[in-house]
Amino acid sequence: MKSSYPYSESSKVAHFVREKYKLSTSAMRVYNSLTELEYQGLGFCEPITINYNNLSHISTVHRNGIKQALLELSEKKVCEVVIGSDIKIEHKATRVRRFSVDELKSSPRYKLIDTNPESAKQLAEHLNSKSIRWGNESIKPTWNPQKTGRVYSSNPNIQSESSSYRKKKLNQAYDCVIDLDLKSADPTIIKHLIGFDTSNLYNKYQELGNCSRNDAKAQVNMLAYCNNSVSVVKHWDNYFHSIFIPYAETLDEYKNKLWNSGKPIGKRKAFVDTLNKTKITDTNNGKKIHKGNLLNWLVQGTVADIINQTSLDLINQEFNYLFPVHDSFYINANKSAIDSIINILNNRLQIIGLEMDSEIKIIN
Repeated sequence: MKSSYPYSESSKVAHFVREKYKLSTSAMRVYNSLTELEYQGLGFCEPITINYNNLSHISTVHRNGIKQALLELSEKKVCEVVIGSDIKIEHKATRVRRFSVDELKSSPRYKLIDTNPESAKQLAEHLNSKSIRWGNESIKPTWNPQKTGRVYSSNPNIQSESSSYRKKKLNQAYDCVIDLDLKSADPTIIKHLIGFDTSNLYNKYQELGNCSRNDAKAQVNMLAYCNNSVSVVKHWDNYFHSIFIPYAETLDEYKNKLWNSGKPIGKRKAFVDTLNKTKITDTNNGKKIHKGNLLNWLVQGTVADIINQTSLDLINQEFNYLFPVHDSFYINANKSAIDSIINILNNRLQIIGLEMDSEIKIIN
């Protein structure tokens, strides 16, 4: 769940809609229910995928009135809506995204344009078509692709659970589960992009800062994805400067190149291409972006390409693929399948032109 969900901003949007638009009771109930779905899903004014039964339950609008309510939200330009069918095998579900106040004030006249990478949509559709065993029960989360291509769960959000809790539930449900994790994915891709040796930056920050590995990763990754890396390092203690200022200078030079080619101009939205040539476009929901966002989209989009396309390769070869979590995924398979799984991953990495370490853990 989104612990930092901006309820005050969400309330402002809802108040604006109530004041400026004449919605029927059913349409307003459906609209109000989107706040909770955003909280459980990808966040404020981000796309939601849901079927009619669940939307009926949350909004308290009868199932037979859901479609008409959605059409009203679309026609009155308060939401982007793509009407689909209930989640079934090879069928898409209804997708909804609320407009932000900025978008409502600019009177957007476009329907939801699905700019999510194709591999992300295919993986989400596959995951939405099946249930998984979770401890002693069977569950069927809703899966949504994000702008960068990462696929996220909701209702329930099993990806937000701790790794130890996921391991416990999967161990109860399956005889053997393989957990494959990409190691140091962000610095590996950044090294490939900017030509700077990033191999020990996490360790160096951890040693100099006398902090945990997770804190070091957070700071080093933040440095890559902020607007001005050099300015950030100059606010760090002096003993960081000799190592991290050259890195920050190289980052800023590369981010400037990305910005010059992909910045928003006129009606053109900001964009960037991943190493796999997947185009990631700004969703334009009222948030300002900066240079670091483009590098973030490039790196996260490349990781998503690797995870999604490897996952689809495994599914096409009839592995019992369970679900992804960040830079990893779970497969219900015996230990004898490990070499085949790693080969499939390495083939994808080779297509993209990357070398990346991975780690296999066995849950049984």
